[in-house]
Amino acid sequence: MRVAICDDEKMWQDNLLTKLESFYGKLDMECQLFFSGEELLDMVKQGKDFDVFFLDIEMPKLDGIGTAKELRRLGINSPLVFLTSHTEMAMEGYEVAAFRFLAKPIVEEKLMKALSDIEKMIYEKKSILLKQEGEEYVVEISKIIYVEAQNNSVRFVCEDHEYTCRMKISDAYEKLCEIQPIFSRVHRGYIVSLSHVKKQKQNDIYMSDGSVLTISRSYAKEFREQLMEFIRKNAR
Repeated sequence: MRVAICDDEKMWQDNLLTKLESFYGKLDMECQLFFSGEELLDMVKQGKDFDVFFLDIEMPKLDGIGTAKELRRLGINSPLVFLTSHTEMAMEGYEVAAFRFLAKPIVEEKLMKALSDIEKMIYEKKSILLKQEGEEYVVEISKIIYVEAQNNSVRFVCEDHEYTCRMKISDAYEKLCEIQPIFSRVHRGYIVSLSHVKKQKQNDIYMSDGSVLTISRSYAKEFREQLMEFIRKNAR
């Protein structure tokens, strides 16, 4: 997750950064700190992308609302989360399609709920391009239930369709994780979407479409860790 924090007070920057690292983990998040809207906009104009922006509403010169308007004018559609000590100013944020408002001091429970909702929204919008028999298909990541190796091909089992593509399952796993890291390799022949796992019983994984897949012993520990982390993030 690529995060931008724009706040003119270091105390609030550090406070929010600590909470974000607790949610994502340092390795799963790239965060940049900005002390002004002008500084943030300069970076965006240079081509830097962020998945979410945390903007302090009350900043000297260009405030959070003004920064947000310029971001939208530049075509940035990422979620905007406003931070403010004066909640009466929050209404202005609706002009720029604000995703959420968080009052200072930030309540951790409300922040975690916002982060979970952002993760879900980003996940539902992402897609992968799959090639089958010379045709190309844009498939929503959220609809992929699991992937199965079949000789020199892999079968993508989705909610509403199946696609068979000529590629290695290791390449499929790498490609999926680059787009959205919610997939787990559970067997040399299977990749599962953690969002479609219904339950695990001994060496079996029960998927949302009714399929029951086997966990290989060599992948079991990592799968359990990934599943617990996924549940931790999405149960808030």
